[in-house]
Amino acid sequence: MTRRFGTAAMEKFRELAKKFMDVVHLETGFNVVIYNDQGRIVQATDESRVNNFHPGAVKMMGGDETDFSVSATEALDNSMVREGYNRAIIAGGEKIGGFGISGPLEITKPLGRMAAKIIESWLDEFTLFNELEQRVKERTQILNQEIEARKEAENILRENQARFEAFTRAIPDILFVFDEDGRYIEIFTSSKDLLVDDLSALKGTLIHEILPPEVAKIHHDSIRQVAETGDGCFYEYKLEVPKGVCWFESRAALIRGLDHEKKLIASSVRDITRRKLAEKEVSEKEKLSVVIETAGAVCHEFNQPLQIISGSCELLNTFSGLNPEVSRIICNISDQVRRMGKLNKNLMNITSYKTKTYLESKIIDIDKSAAKSNGKSGGKSGVPPSDT
Repeated sequence: MTRRFGTAAMEKFRELAKKFMDVVHLETGFNVVIYNDQGRIVQATDESRVNNFHPGAVKMMGGDETDFSVSATEALDNSMVREGYNRAIIAGGEKIGGFGISGPLEITKPLGRMAAKIIESWLDEFTLFNELEQRVKERTQILNQEIEARKEAENILRENQARFEAFTRAIPDILFVFDEDGRYIEIFTSSKDLLVDDLSALKGTLIHEILPPEVAKIHHDSIRQVAETGDGCFYEYKLEVPKGVCWFESRAALIRGLDHEKKLIASSVRDITRRKLAEKEVSEKEKLSVVIETAGAVCHEFNQPLQIISGSCELLNTFSGLNPEVSRIICNISDQVRRMGKLNKNLMNITSYKTKTYLESKIIDIDKSAAKSNGKSGGKSGVPPSDT
């Protein structure tokens, strides 16, 4: 763990885990424990457990497993454990800690999985931010060295400038230099299809004259913040360029030590479109996983009552001399049972996450989310056969 993640990263993990623990406990009342990479509990809603070793976590952190569950039955058989779900937090390919949630598995397991993905994503972003911030500092240092070299000799400046341009052409990033008014001063890139316009058209032009208003505002606000505070700034934005509609992340830093009438800001920009699409795909898969698990549980609970109602209607129809009005009511009940059976079948066949508008919110569209099937429905009533 310490080979890859330093003190700052571990403190960030505990901070994120603490937020997760507090939210889960506040919203659900479930007890939560956070443990380190040795299985020792470092935070808990039940503070009496802090600094104790969690036996299951110790085994998981030292083995190949990344999670484990305790069922209600296991909890009844062993007074030393509670029903719930435990999940290791993996960052950089290493288990850096984990958490456990006490509560019904049908709730704590999907909740734990989603929370782990979120925390791991936050940690990756934190690590990436630190790395990119270091890169911006290094590049700023290079720029400062080149500017200082200009005072010593013009030929050294030209040589260093040529080296720098070659370096920036060799990487996929874009490096912009703006003045404090948001004017393009310099642009270094080998990916011209990621620029909104030609280099010659951009240099010397103000951002708001080139970029859409909402994107220009993001840049202006960040440049103003860096110019006023001297601190680095990180931001993301979406922009249509010759390559297509792309997502970018930018890390801006003040260029210090220049004899310039206005402050200059360096902005390192990277195309993160693939990462954004991957994050969206992961989010959709997580939503679908929760929907499928919930749908399965609903189908299981509804299946037998529907069969009983359907069978009772068929039995009632065998009686002779029924009042026509009673027969009509029984027929209506049978029709509604068949309708519910069809909905139940669609729930069992959900394979995608589609929604529709309902009142002022969104609900899952069962018909569009369910896979089409040519199979026949179970039973005469249209209710799928029970799996119990």
